[in-house]
Amino acid sequence: MIPKIHWLGRPVKDLPVSCSSSITEQFNIEEYGDDFSILSDPNVRACLFFVGGNNAISSQCISTLCKNLTKRLIVLITSDTDAELPDTSVTDEVYTFDQDSFSDWLSGVEKQYFSCEQPIGALHPPNDHQPDSLPKGLTKVLQFLDKNLNEEIREEEVAAMCHYSTTYFSRYFHKHIGVSFRDYVIDKRIALAKQLLIEQPNIKVAYIAYQCGYQDTSYFARIFKKRVGVSPATYRQQLLKSP
Repeated sequence: MIPKIHWLGRPVKDLPVSCSSSITEQFNIEEYGDDFSILSDPNVRACLFFVGGNNAISSQCISTLCKNLTKRLIVLITSDTDAELPDTSVTDEVYTFDQDSFSDWLSGVEKQYFSCEQPIGALHPPNDHQPDSLPKGLTKVLQFLDKNLNEEIREEEVAAMCHYSTTYFSRYFHKHIGVSFRDYVIDKRIALAKQLLIEQPNIKVAYIAYQCGYQDTSYFARIFKKRVGVSPATYRQQLLKSP
């Protein structure tokens, strides 16, 4: 049975062709890009986090989530980036990409984490006294957000779902997720926008914005550029032209 790796961050295709081919032949890769909510899945013990370039994922946010959810990371980083790494307390190992040693590293990963058909992170099982998942109410909130990104989302209404005041809910959300409620919603919407811009190349940016919960296209474009570094149209153009 081919081992499965849950992959966050930069896509596999950003690796040289020979390396991306090797890893996809050796492992069943499930890519999640900027969607770090996969960490809340109780069946996922760990993820590989490919760091480098213009990552939209906050290392601080992913570190906080991993701590709260007792999840582990294997970090693959490119030598030409100064991106912040996740906290060492949630990191099994950090490998700086080198095309000459990549095959040996892959073999080491398979031997260390999959030789006994254990999931990634099996050498670091969760502490029985630590939570294995988010509080039930917060899990429902994240599920609600995933299903309603195209709608107007007001923090006070979500707080009411948990029977909390907005002030308490704001602190509660930040404590468990690692970022503010507003930033979390923006991150999820921008991740969705990036996905739709590629999957729907002939759809106008204005409609993409609408599908992501933004009625004002200009505002959406400003938020997107602030988070990604380029406009939605430029992002789509660059990705569609890349090999």
